[in-house]
Amino acid sequence: MIWITVIIVAALGLGLYAVIIEPQLRLRVTKYDLPLFKDKDLARPLKIVVLSDIHACKPWMSAAHIARIVKRANALSPDIIMLLGDYETGIHKPFCLGFLKPEEWAPPLGALKAPHGIYAVLGNHDWSEDLEGSRRALLKEHITVLENQSSRVSVGGNNHLWVAGLADQYSDDGKLHGPGRRDDLRATLEQVEQDGRPIILLAHEPDIFPQVPDGVSLVLSGHTHGGQVLLPFIGAIKVPSLHGKRFVYGRHDEGSKTLIVSAGLGCSQLPIRFRCAPEIVEINLT
Repeated sequence: MIWITVIIVAALGLGLYAVIIEPQLRLRVTKYDLPLFKDKDLARPLKIVVLSDIHACKPWMSAAHIARIVKRANALSPDIIMLLGDYETGIHKPFCLGFLKPEEWAPPLGALKAPHGIYAVLGNHDWSEDLEGSRRALLKEHITVLENQSSRVSVGGNNHLWVAGLADQYSDDGKLHGPGRRDDLRATLEQVEQDGRPIILLAHEPDIFPQVPDGVSLVLSGHTHGGQVLLPFIGAIKVPSLHGKRFVYGRHDEGSKTLIVSAGLGCSQLPIRFRCAPEIVEINLT
């Protein structure tokens, strides 16, 4: 009888941790340093802060919770902020009590502060749930939305870099890299001048990385949630990628290009995280 009690208590404890403590009360900052600039004009490292996969819904990712994340991001004093998509919820009833509309989740993001701008792409949930509403709400908060578009960003003095934003890689029938994809990597990069300055590509899903040419310095992605639930000895149970666990999380270097995949902030399907806490990514470019 005592073993049954122990098992029940342990199960309840794990459930409490996975549903409340890790996804709601833990928020880590993961730092990377990348030497992308070839000259010495930068007086100090250029700090990029990355937020991904918010998945706004009640009660797990409320507007107040988003505001707390924004406050933490602003405290890092970023020079540029990148938003990697999936602002719309990925959790459906009965596991959430209601969706947040774009006019509810966007205003907290409007409080983000970065002197060189805030740049965003849209994710597969934004495309499937409220594409126009998501785009309109971000633009209203003075956040630049890039969909198969590139932008020259001045970072002080004579220095600049390029921020390219890829449209979502899912097709209209909900298949990753299926027929009728929305992303156009070639058209996006054709808008970038080949001037030797760093190129940062925002791509919600990391699956595009093998197709990205070496001229792109850095690819920033989310979508995988870092696996969201990581079991001991097994790791991620399910990864929404055609590459399996290859790009599930973290930094990946291939040739002269680097991919950084964020674990994201919210949850998809079920409101649980285990051994994969929500994170803000901080990247210092030197």
